[in-house]
Amino acid sequence: MKEIETATAVERSKIEADKNAADKALAELNIERERAVGELSENLLDHYTRISRKHNGVALAEIRDEKCTACGMVIRPHVLQEIRRSDSQELFHCETCTRILYYREPSASREAAAASTSASSSSEI
Repeated sequence: MKEIETATAVERSKIEADKNAADKALAELNIERERAVGELSENLLDHYTRISRKHNGVALAEIRDEKCTACGMVIRPHVLQEIRRSDSQELFHCETCTRILYYREPSASREAAAASTSASSSSEI
């Protein structure tokens, strides 16, 4: 019985330490979020909050392989072209899930990995 109590106490202390670390990380992230939110207009923040509530806290979706990563809908070419422009300040939404879309240019390493994967796939055929 004492072994079980000792093991339980050790496990409880690990869980408490993990919880304290998670609480600290959460507090830091909340501070960072407040700093970022302070830079946004009230209308934009309200818009983001409405979309976030509608989709269980996820208001943004990345465009990857010309598709919305949240719902899989193919993004129209002219929208994708406009989003990729460096001087574009417009918000674009997925036509299906209404999330705010964003695009990151693929890194050279990601492109190389994709190319090597497709090359090895085609050599197996």
